[in-house]
Amino acid sequence: MEFVKGHSLWLMPNKSCRNKTDKIIRKLSMKYSTPVFESHVTFMPELKEPLDDIISKTSQLTSILKPFRVVFVGLGHLETYYQCLFAKVE
Repeated sequence: MEFVKGHSLWLMPNKSCRNKTDKIIRKLSMKYSTPVFESHVTFMPELKEPLDDIISKTSQLTSILKPFRVVFVGLGHLETYYQCLFAKVE
């Protein structure tokens, strides 16, 4: 399995959605003996820039970004460690 190096930016669900998705993640994690992780949508994967630059640009982005709806449209899987199973979104 391939490991991804670098940083990524995540979109985090609101509390109501997070409670539901985290419950599903914990249940499946226990069933299949896999690590538990926070529910999220990877917004920008594999950022290779210096961390200070990422933090600066992220700060600028968050000052203009407004909350928006993410719609789940299916499931997918890859051989990449962090993407062995994932939800597809619009």
